Amino acid sequence: AGAPAGCADFAAVLYLSRNPQFQAMGVSSQKLCTALWLGIPVIATRQESFRFIEEYRCGVLIEREDELPEAITHIRDHREAYSANTARAMREYVRPVERLEALTERFR
Repeated sequence: AGAPAGCADFAAVLYLSRNPQFQAMGVSSQKLCTALWLGIPVIATRQESFRFIEEYRCGVLIEREDELPEAITHIRDHREAYSANTARAMREYVRPVERLEALTERFR
C-alpha cells in the first residue's frame, strides 16, 4: 500500500483541455476538492474557475508546464501555510455541505 494522501507535498490539478466544461470546472473538480479536504495544497492550471486557489492561498496556479518546478519549490517552502489555508477555502468557498444540501433540495 502507498503512503496516506495527507503525506503529499501537493496535488497536481492540471486540466489542459481548452473546452469550456474543463475551463469552468471550479469546485466540480473531484481531484481539487479531495486535495483541499485532506489539507493538501494544490498546483493547478490557471483558469478563471480556479482563481479562488490564489485568493485563499491554498495553492499555486500555473499557465505552462515549465512553471511546474518553481511552483513545486514554492509550495514546499510554504507548505504549512498553504495547507492551513485549505480548511478556510473549503469552509468559505467550496462549502460542500451547503452545496450538497442545496442540490438535495432541488431534487425534492
